[in-house]
Amino acid sequence: MSIKKSHKSIVTALIILVSALTGNALSAKSDFNIAVFYPDVRKPFSTFFEAITDGIEKSDYANISIKSVAKEASSSDISDWLKENKPDAVILLGSSFKRYSKELDGPFEVIYGATFFSNTRINQGHTGVSITPDPTLLFGQLKKLSPSVKQVNVVYHPQTNNWLIERAEISAKNLNLILKKYPVENIQQAAAAYRDIISTGNFSNHALWLLQHEPTLDEKSLLPKILADAWRYQQIVFSSNSKHVKRGALFSLLPDNNKLGEDLAKKTVTILNGGNKHIETMRSSLVVANIRTAKHLSLSSEILGREHFAITYPRQK
Repeated sequence: MSIKKSHKSIVTALIILVSALTGNALSAKSDFNIAVFYPDVRKPFSTFFEAITDGIEKSDYANISIKSVAKEASSSDISDWLKENKPDAVILLGSSFKRYSKELDGPFEVIYGATFFSNTRINQGHTGVSITPDPTLLFGQLKKLSPSVKQVNVVYHPQTNNWLIERAEISAKNLNLILKKYPVENIQQAAAAYRDIISTGNFSNHALWLLQHEPTLDEKSLLPKILADAWRYQQIVFSSNSKHVKRGALFSLLPDNNKLGEDLAKKTVTILNGGNKHIETMRSSLVVANIRTAKHLSLSSEILGREHFAITYPRQK
């Protein structure tokens, strides 16, 4: 009987230990003070940041202070505010806070959101939640719209987007896709890579993935050529940039700003509790699709109803 009791208490102790380790980095401590800075901009741009801060404020794990920062705010304004409020972490929304780098080098964590990350920024220790869509969600939507796709081709600048491609390789493997990589250093090399993809492509089984915040993708000259070739050869092109859908790409994912805020709050609390500082990609279920492109590609009419998507192009009058 004593052996059974001992065994039971060991099991109980293990359960408690596992719960403490996995349950949550969020609930380890819940009285953190988190400051959120966002640029003071006019509508409609301000609604983007306000939706994110609304999501951040939903957090049950921290005390949240929101501060809009005017363009003319001085370094001393920022410094004085931080000294007075003593946050455990500061979430910076957008990319307009570089001029305050000295003031933001303090005894608190700095987390970035509503912005893009490059390998350079990551190597400098920046962390947060990127505005770049999660590759797993993009590839999952691709398989839903066109189950016959077996290979995804992507042209990218390694110094900017290698971190994303490394994650995309894992996502592709998990979805039984081949990710064919074309690393390039400039627009000229990128143009040659896109020509190679067109000349050797199997358009019934291959798709082209366009990246957001990609310095080798020239929006004025290269993108129109890519989309024109895709239409001509009935090649599936999807993008991390939702603006490309209006111009002819099949689909993309829109930022779910409220969800982005919630994810930023969770990420910040996890870091404050000693969790992993790796970059998170944007998780969103808001799909924007080009119905004209989908019909041109002869995709299944069962999944092309406008009710399946957050936004569709061409827009209905």
